[in-house]
Amino acid sequence: LVITTTSLAPMSQTQLAASSCNPSLVGVDTLILANYYGCDSLVITNTLFDPSTIAITPLFVKNCDPALVGVDTVLLTSVAGCDSLVITTTSLAPMSQTQLAATTCDLDLVGIDTLLLANQHGCDSLVITSTAYIGLDLETSSRNVFCFGKNDGFIQLDTVWTAGLPVEMKLGNKPAQTYTGVPLTWENLSAGVYSLLATNAAGCSMSREITVDEGLTLSLDLGQAPATVHLGDSIWVAPVADFQITTAEWSPLKGVTCPGCAATFIAAQQSATYTLTAFDANGCSTSASFTLQVDQGIRVYVPNAIHAGSGGPNANLTIFAGPEVERILSLQVFDRWGSLVFAQNDLAPNAPSTWDGTYNGKLINPGVLLWICQAKTIDGRVVKMSGDITVLR
Repeated sequence: LVITTTSLAPMSQTQLAASSCNPSLVGVDTLILANYYGCDSLVITNTLFDPSTIAITPLFVKNCDPALVGVDTVLLTSVAGCDSLVITTTSLAPMSQTQLAATTCDLDLVGIDTLLLANQHGCDSLVITSTAYIGLDLETSSRNVFCFGKNDGFIQLDTVWTAGLPVEMKLGNKPAQTYTGVPLTWENLSAGVYSLLATNAAGCSMSREITVDEGLTLSLDLGQAPATVHLGDSIWVAPVADFQITTAEWSPLKGVTCPGCAATFIAAQQSATYTLTAFDANGCSTSASFTLQVDQGIRVYVPNAIHAGSGGPNANLTIFAGPEVERILSLQVFDRWGSLVFAQNDLAPNAPSTWDGTYNGKLINPGVLLWICQAKTIDGRVVKMSGDITVLR
């Protein structure tokens, strides 16, 4: 007998628990296998939904564009097949703005300058520079030279526009002056172009050229060729000028008939150069000169005969002389034998003498006599002259 007692072999059953973020995998899953007895072996897996395993990635960014500000969600799938969320929160990035202040001496650089850059967010970055003017400007006036060749020009600094007082002013090689709000002047200037340099308290400088024009030229002409006049005579001198002569001054004065007249007679006693300085109505002057040559010869004429006792114009001896003769100091008449017939002292020229052809009150016999005289000229010389004269009856 083979008695076989068969007992019931146990059935294997394994319970498993799982979680998943995939809703399609949630539930009970039974897997039938065979154990070592050859019986069913169940593997029961209970899968539960676990939302905590969903991957969520938050991102925070900044943007300069207001249209892009907000929350953006991107749904992805992880390696486990679950949802993966990327949530991007975009906020408005600030715009950088830098205010700068500057100063300048150049009026062309004054104003507001904006420089557009990019900051660390890639947004506009503004650098705004406000440039203020600390320079200067000035107003001047001038007066031209009044009289040609003189030093009577004038420059005045009227006003300086600046915030930086005081201002140092330097005109050419003149000593520097300081402007504090009161006009400055430079006087006694000749004609020319002057450079005025101004420097204010802020160190800004500017220069300006100022012209002082020459005064009008006065023309005065006395003639270029030397003039000749005989001693005792005078010459009329009349200048030619292109302006109205208001005052005249002659040098030297000796021999000038009217020292204060532009046109005058000049009776010189010796050769000299005369200079006329003429002034116009403004007090400006110019000078001209000419040379006057004087012939110092003596002009004396003694008639060669007298008609003694006739009672006519030729009855007395007369010595005729030019104006260069001041006096006849002496007059002597001698007969042919050298005897003194007549003598007279201090006789005016051109005036009849007292000799009427007589000697000791009686008319002398006709004949030829010798006369001798001494004449004093107006320039102080004493000249001795002689000649013969015939006495007629």
